[in-house]
Amino acid sequence: MTAVIASDMGNTANNGEYNMALWSIGLLLFIISIVCILLIHLIAAKNKKKNAAH
Repeated sequence: MTAVIASDMGNTANNGEYNMALWSIGLLLFIISIVCILLIHLIAAKNKKKNAAH
């Protein structure tokens, strides 16, 4: 997905369908990244509490 965005972003017309599709892919990647980061933080916090109890 990142390769498609990087290679095609400069070659699309502004406000065209393909340009909007590339921006949508970028937004999807951003959301996936945020969710993964939040999950990692939640798992780390659980493990920290579990280790502190022992």
